[in-house]
Amino acid sequence: METLEELAKDQNEDVRLLVAMNINAPLKLLNSLAKDKSENVRQAVAYHGNISAELLEVLANDKHNDVREAVAENSNTPVDVLEVLAKDKHKDVRWNVSLNRNTPIEVWEVLAEEDFDEDESE
Repeated sequence: METLEELAKDQNEDVRLLVAMNINAPLKLLNSLAKDKSENVRQAVAYHGNISAELLEVLANDKHNDVREAVAENSNTPVDVLEVLAKDKHKDVRWNVSLNRNTPIEVWEVLAEEDFDEDESE
């Protein structure tokens, strides 16, 4: 039987994605998968419940907004990272910050005034 460490190096993105979603994936493995070439794998790492604050901070700077959205939604994301993501250029990232229970009230008050239904120009 292959170990999670071996499966995390599989050529198939779906296999690596399932490893990143595995509740038993150790932090060392999540650290490795956070550098995966697939944004889907990095997004799964950002959603993981056992991810460290330091790794969430790294993923908050990912070039793909889907990964940053996952960081904004994760209840383990530090407040200072949420404050930065609240100013993200993508509205879905900002929306997820507004939904995070750890978002400071002063940040939430600013986001509450935003019209998330407006089209966003990229």
